[in-house]
Amino acid sequence: MRKLACLLISVWLVGGQALSGCSVFFAFDGKSALAGDNEDYFDHPDTQMWTVPGTGNSYGTVYFGFGRGAYPVGGVAVTARIRQAMAGLVPVSRLSAEDTYGLPLQGMNEKGLFCGGAETETVPEVWSHAGMPKFDGDITDLILRHAASVPEALQLAERYNFWIPEGNLLCADAAGRSFILEAGGAVLRGNGRYQIATNFLQSLHPAQKRLDQRYRVLNNRLGQAPELSLDLIRSLLEAAQQGVTQYSVAFDLKNLKMQVYQRRDFARAVTISLKDELAKGPRAAPISMLFE
Repeated sequence: MRKLACLLISVWLVGGQALSGCSVFFAFDGKSALAGDNEDYFDHPDTQMWTVPGTGNSYGTVYFGFGRGAYPVGGVAVTARIRQAMAGLVPVSRLSAEDTYGLPLQGMNEKGLFCGGAETETVPEVWSHAGMPKFDGDITDLILRHAASVPEALQLAERYNFWIPEGNLLCADAAGRSFILEAGGAVLRGNGRYQIATNFLQSLHPAQKRLDQRYRVLNNRLGQAPELSLDLIRSLLEAAQQGVTQYSVAFDLKNLKMQVYQRRDFARAVTISLKDELAKGPRAAPISMLFE
């Protein structure tokens, strides 16, 4: 059985696999706030985009991930099998893609808040905030549907006790603020210029910033970039791609636009306006259909 190569950050679960996957980054120069996300996974046809309009108490969001149908009304519900894994009744290594269809891997909401995640090593089982109500739902969905900014996202995360055995989640907003929430509960705040997440826990292994090839390339180029552009983000996504990159998305947090690339073809992009997309109503579409 093939396991997930990139963390399904929504519930912080992943199957065992030697290949590390996914690169996520954010950059801000005072004018532009841009993010990029490569989704690395073994060859699979079911890549999907979901359009989830806002309600009276939630923000409209566009998500990307692996799926086979409509986004659940009211948000993602964690499956019985995942609940068993979170309770220790089923080994995490036995979960596969079929157990996690319909969970978002990255997305942006109508306020320009972005979140995307990547796989890391497993840490001893730990909950994030002892004494707070436990939350075993979808953290990406919770944050993007109910937070308009990084400060609000952090406040929201502090209200619950999350089970986070592996992975990291990078969130950023249009004002240039960002943070990485790591397995084990560590929160790494951005420096206001750029922030990168690949496949190691930076709080535990800071030396990996010099050793991880994708991190090093992204760090060097973002540190030297005189100004930001979506073309720069595209070039960084291309530089960080792997042979299993299924799709890539460049996010413009200020202008609420996204450029989607499929299967490492960075010469062809589909541009999506988040506002226009939300105005069409709920939608679930295979990413391949965007290119037809």
